[in-house]
Amino acid sequence: MKRYYVKNGRIVINKYAVTYCQNIDNGDSETKSNIVQYTINDNELDSLLTELSQRNIDFIVSELNTDDILKYDGLSVSDEEGARRIIEPSLDEVKADKIKELSDICRETIYNGIEIKEDNGNILHFSLKTEDQLNLNRLSFICENYNDKDSVIYHANGEDYREFSKDEFLKIVKASSEFISKETMYYGKLKKYVEGLSDIHTITNIKYGIEL
Repeated sequence: MKRYYVKNGRIVINKYAVTYCQNIDNGDSETKSNIVQYTINDNELDSLLTELSQRNIDFIVSELNTDDILKYDGLSVSDEEGARRIIEPSLDEVKADKIKELSDICRETIYNGIEIKEDNGNILHFSLKTEDQLNLNRLSFICENYNDKDSVIYHANGEDYREFSKDEFLKIVKASSEFISKETMYYGKLKKYVEGLSDIHTITNIKYGIEL
């Protein structure tokens, strides 16, 4: 049974299937053809049944089980394949989508960065976008040649540039590196876990941050 189709770039959910037999005129003879016609609402169904009754055609009406896909009714898609990809994805497609979702969250989690508590109790936030990571790596390399009295010019989110002691700056670098490693390793384990699953419902409900 065809539970949905695409019309004018939008998903349409069928509600009823009407099965009937129709004689097809082949010129010299007639053949009977079984036909299944779908309707999307009660009005369409009533109209079709009235027409079939007037033509003395017997029919069987089946109400389709579409409760699980009604949420997609009217959704914009490019074609039938696009609709199938959303409504009836394969196991491999669900895995690929979930892994991409988790990868994106991992990246954003890292980009959001870390908080460092200073000795005076002040909390500083440092984002860890790609350019931030490059800056930290570059400055940490330079900082290795500094003596303990030298300082590094850097800034926390929303703060002006200021001097950090060598120890203070290396503390930021160390915390950043450990945070990135932790999130990256967690994502790797989560990805492997998803790849080993075989139930679409279980995969769909996996959230970044679950215990492994």
